[in-house]
Amino acid sequence: MQVTAEYVEQISRSNCFSVGYKYTMVIISIIKRALAEDIPAEYRLKFLNQLDGMVNRGDAWLTAAVIAAIEPMCDGGNEMYREAAKLTGASQAARECSTPSRNSFPRSPFSIHR
Repeated sequence: MQVTAEYVEQISRSNCFSVGYKYTMVIISIIKRALAEDIPAEYRLKFLNQLDGMVNRGDAWLTAAVIAAIEPMCDGGNEMYREAAKLTGASQAARECSTPSRNSFPRSPFSIHR
């Protein structure tokens, strides 16, 4: 079966798809948005390695095909993400930039490490 963006959207809307998986998809979408920007090669490599490290990392659902099917975050989604980050107490860097750079990934609101 070929994994498409429509398939990924369909499974993410199901009730059995956990919030943690949805959060992972958001992070992948943010990384892909950053990769679409004109960024230095060293940061591009870090982002690509981050995506590569997510593949099958203990979760059989997150395959390379699923990651490839996730779209980069659009402007509207990015604005919603930035507003939500303000509410969840995400890092200052996440609130100030429109796309993540360097190592400024926000922590999960579900993380035990605050």
